[in-house]
Amino acid sequence: MRDIIHRPSVRVQVNRRTVLALASYGLGAAPILRSRASNASTAITMRYAGHSPPGHPVTLADAAMCERIKSRTNGELLITYFPNNALGSSPQQVEECRRGSIDFAQDTPGPLAAYNTALGVLNAPYIFEEYKQAWKFEDDTGRDWLTAQFAKAGVVYVQGFEWGLRAMSNSVRPINGPDDVKGLKMRAPPELALQSIYEALGAFPQVINFPEVYLALASKTVDGQCNTASAIYAAKFFEVQKYIAYTKHQYTAGMLFSNTRSWAKLSPELRLVVSEEALAAATDARTKIAEGDEFYLGQLGKAGVAITRPDIAPFRDRMGPAYKKIRAQSGDAAFDEVTKLAQKALQAA
Repeated sequence: MRDIIHRPSVRVQVNRRTVLALASYGLGAAPILRSRASNASTAITMRYAGHSPPGHPVTLADAAMCERIKSRTNGELLITYFPNNALGSSPQQVEECRRGSIDFAQDTPGPLAAYNTALGVLNAPYIFEEYKQAWKFEDDTGRDWLTAQFAKAGVVYVQGFEWGLRAMSNSVRPINGPDDVKGLKMRAPPELALQSIYEALGAFPQVINFPEVYLALASKTVDGQCNTASAIYAAKFFEVQKYIAYTKHQYTAGMLFSNTRSWAKLSPELRLVVSEEALAAATDARTKIAEGDEFYLGQLGKAGVAITRPDIAPFRDRMGPAYKKIRAQSGDAAFDEVTKLAQKALQAA
C-alpha cells in the first residue's frame, strides 16, 4: 500500500448512458464527439473548489484530473483546483458554486441538503454497507435520482467521488460499544444526519467546520470527531487524538458538481473530456480509499493511536431516533426511495 497517496493512474471509460446524459445536459440531443478538443484563441478558465486536505487521495486525484483535462483539450479548458476549503467553508463553497463564482465543487451531500433536503438521506447511518454498493448507487441504480435531486439543488451532478466509511476518534476513552460514546463532545458538520447519529448514541454534537477541527481537538473544545481513516491521517488528527473506533456508522460520498451556467458554456466535446476524466479520477480515489482503510488504520496505530473494531450491530440498533429525524427533514418518499435504490445496488454490486 505504499502508493496509496501517489498520483492517480487509473483510466476508465464513462458508460454510454452517463456520457449521453452529461454531454447533452441542457442541450437536448447535442452530438457527442470523441475527438480531442481543438485549440482555441482564448482558453476557457474555470475554478474548482474541493474540501479534501493535502495528501488525501481525493486531493491528488482531483489535481491530476485537472492536468489531464488541460492536456487532452490542448489548453482549451483550464481548471484551477483549490483543495482544503481554500475558497471558503463547505457551505460557502457550495453556495458560491450555485451562484457561479465557482464553476465546479466537490463536497459531501450534507451542505447540498440545505438546498434540497432529500439529499440528506444519503448521509443516514448504515444506508450503505460496503463501498461497492455505494459506487453502484452513485454510478447506476441511483444516478437518475441523484441527477434530478442535484438539479433541484441548483447544480449539475457530474460524478460521485469518495470520502468513505467513517471511524470515530476521541481523546477520552476507547470505544468498544455504543455506551462508550455517551457523554462525549463530538465535532459535527452543520448538517442533521451526523448530529442525529451522535444524539442517538448519547453524545453531544458541536458544530465546527472542517478547517477548524484540528484546533478544536487540540484545545479540547471537543473530545472527538468522526471521519474516514484516510482523512484522519491526512489531516493529522492522530496528533491530538488517542483512540479510534472503526464503527462504519456512516458512508459519506464526495460529490463533484458544476454550476449550471458553467456547464452550459462547455461544448459537448469538452463535457465528454470532463466526465471521462472525472470518472477516471473518482475510480482512482475510490480504489485507494477503500483499499487504504486498513493501511491508514495501520499507520494511525503506528502513530500511537489505539484502534478498536467494535461490532457495528449494537450501533445500528441505536439509530432509530436518527432515522426518525432524517425522515422528518428529508421526507418519507426520499428516504424510502434511496433505501430501495441502495438495496438494489447492494444486490448488483
